[in-house]
Amino acid sequence: MTVDVHGDIYFDIVTIISLIAFTFEIIITVIVKEGYLWSFFFFLDIISTISLILDINIVTNELFYGSGASNITSTASLARAGRAGRVGSKY
Repeated sequence: MTVDVHGDIYFDIVTIISLIAFTFEIIITVIVKEGYLWSFFFFLDIISTISLILDINIVTNELFYGSGASNITSTASLARAGRAGRVGSKY
């Protein structure tokens, strides 16, 4: 919302790098720190790392808008459907 659509690719790159770094950190921490595996902080780290997947635009578009549809197209379709619904409810 605050960055132009063309800046999304850079945000996706940073998110993917962060996802890889956090996954690597979890693996190393499981190996090195005694008692970390299956602890509260292990699950907290897993959940927070997995949540980064939804910040990647390709994944979000595929999950919520279907086969690569853009946000603009989907938003325009919803706006038209909303207008049609309001017009239909007046009569």
